[in-house]
Amino acid sequence: MRLIALFSLALLGACMSPKVLVDQDFTGNNRTTKLIIQKTSDGTFDTYVRVCTLIETGQERDCADTLVLSNVTPGSVY
Repeated sequence: MRLIALFSLALLGACMSPKVLVDQDFTGNNRTTKLIIQKTSDGTFDTYVRVCTLIETGQERDCADTLVLSNVTPGSVY
C-alpha cells in the first residue's frame, strides 16, 4: 500500500509520464531486451525497445532505447 502511494505521488509530481515495462526477454548470454511504452502529452503512446548489456553481477549497463512506434492512439492496436 505504501509503495502504491509513493508511486502515485511520483506520477503527480512528474512532468512527463514514466516509461512502463511491457515485456522483457534475454537475448543471448549477456543481453536483455525490453518493450516499453510511454504516454505523451497529447494522449497518444510511444513504444520503445531497450537493449542492455548484463555484467557478471546481473546488473544492466550500456542501455540504449530505440523508438519503434510513435503517436499511437489508444485502442487502435486492438
